[in-house]
Amino acid sequence: PANWTDIDALVLPFVFEYNLPVFSRNGAAPVAYPGHYSTDVVADKAVAQIKTAAAAHKSLGKPFYVQIAPVTCHDNVHYDAESGGVAVATPPYPAARHAKLYPGVTLPKGPNFNESDVSDKPAWIKTLPPFVSSNATFMDEYYRQRLRALRAADELVDKVVQQLEEEGLLNNTYIIYTGDNGYHIGAHRQGSGKETPYEEDIHVPFYIRGPGLQQGVVNNAIGSHVDLASTLVALAGGQHPVIADGQTMPLHLSAKQGANFTQPKQQYRSLGTEYWGFHIDQITDSLLPNFTWKSVRADFGSSGVFKYTVWCTQEHELYDLSHDPAELDNLALNSTKSKFHTPELLSKVMDRMDALISAFYYCQGSEECVDPLKRFAPNVTSLKDALNPKLDAYFADVPKFRFKHCSQAVLLDNEVGCRVAADHNKSRVCSQVSPDGIQSVDSG
Repeated sequence: PANWTDIDALVLPFVFEYNLPVFSRNGAAPVAYPGHYSTDVVADKAVAQIKTAAAAHKSLGKPFYVQIAPVTCHDNVHYDAESGGVAVATPPYPAARHAKLYPGVTLPKGPNFNESDVSDKPAWIKTLPPFVSSNATFMDEYYRQRLRALRAADELVDKVVQQLEEEGLLNNTYIIYTGDNGYHIGAHRQGSGKETPYEEDIHVPFYIRGPGLQQGVVNNAIGSHVDLASTLVALAGGQHPVIADGQTMPLHLSAKQGANFTQPKQQYRSLGTEYWGFHIDQITDSLLPNFTWKSVRADFGSSGVFKYTVWCTQEHELYDLSHDPAELDNLALNSTKSKFHTPELLSKVMDRMDALISAFYYCQGSEECVDPLKRFAPNVTSLKDALNPKLDAYFADVPKFRFKHCSQAVLLDNEVGCRVAADHNKSRVCSQVSPDGIQSVDSG
C-alpha cells in the first residue's frame, strides 16, 4: 500500500493457519513457513523491521511507525484444497510449548451467560436452546485454548520491548496494545463470535505506554479506533488530519510532553457501531445470513447510559447500561421492565437515539462525528440537554432509521435515515417541527 516503507503480510488462504503461515513482502511472491508457529514468525519479522527502522532513525533522524498484527487468538482456519477449498475452522492452536498451560482455568461467566429468558431478544436469539453441561465444558476448554494461544503474543510483546531497549529507543517510543474487536463466549445463549452489538463484542482493550505518560492511569472516556490516527499524529508533533473522523484521545501527559499534544476539545457522549452481512458462531459453526445492524450508545447524564440497536429485520433493542450492563432487559420491547425510568422517558430516549443513528451515518470530520446531534439541534450542547421537553415534538417527528431489507454488503440506498444539511437550513426534510426555537436549554 502507498506510504508504507515495508509491509510483510499474511496472505489468504493461509492467514489463520497457525502452523503454516504464508507471507508476501511488499507484494512479492508468497513465502511459506511450514512447521513454524505463526505468532513466532510475526514476532521475528517485527524485530527485524524495528532494527531496520532504528538504523534509519539513528542515521537520518527519521521517526518510525511499526504495526504488528498477529492473528492469535482467532480460530485456526484450514482450507482443504482437496475438497474444493472448503474452510475448516477449529479452536486456536497454541504454540507447542504452551499446549498444557492453564489446566484449571474456567471461562468467566457473567449474568447473561446461558441467559434464562430470551423472550425479549431478536428472533435469532430466541431460537437458541439453553446450554447443557457438555456445552459449558467445551466452552471452558475453548477459552483455555484462546489463553494458551495468546501466550505467544505476550512473548511477542516482550521481544519488541527488548529490541527497543537494545536500540536505546524504549524511553522515546510509544507502544500501543489494542485489538480489532471484542469477543463473546456463552453470552445470551450464543456459542462464540464477535459480530454482535452486545457489550462483549464492541469493547476492545487499549493500553498505551511511552514518554510523559502517567503510569497506571485508567481512563474510562469513550473512544474508538477512528481516534488512533489523530492521536498518533499528535504524539509525533503533527497537526490534526483534516479528513479524520476521529479526534485525539485524552491522554494524561506530563507538562513537557503535553505541551505539544492537542487534547480533544470535547469528550464523546455517544458512539455508533455497525455490522453488515452474516454471522458465524465459531463454536457451533452455524451461519446466520441476515445479520445487519446499526447501534449507538449514549450518555444522557443523570438519566443514564443507554444502547439502542436497529436490526435489518426491523427489530429494536434498548438497554439501560447504567443499571443493566449485562443487557438482560430489552426496554424497546417492554419499557415497563425498567425499575428506574418511566416508559415516557424511555420513548424520548429512543427518539433521540434514532436521530443519532442517522447522524452517525452521515457525519463527516471529527467535530461533527464527535457531537453528531448538532446536525439536528445545533443549540443543544449535551445529550442531557437534548431531553428538554421543548424538543420532544421535534425528535418525535424525525423519521426513524430503518433498513429496507437485509443485505450482505453496505448499500447506501438500503439505509433510510434523516440527513440534515450541515447548515441546518434544510432540516424540514427530517421534521415538520422546527428546533430553532430552542435558543438556550435549561439543563436543570
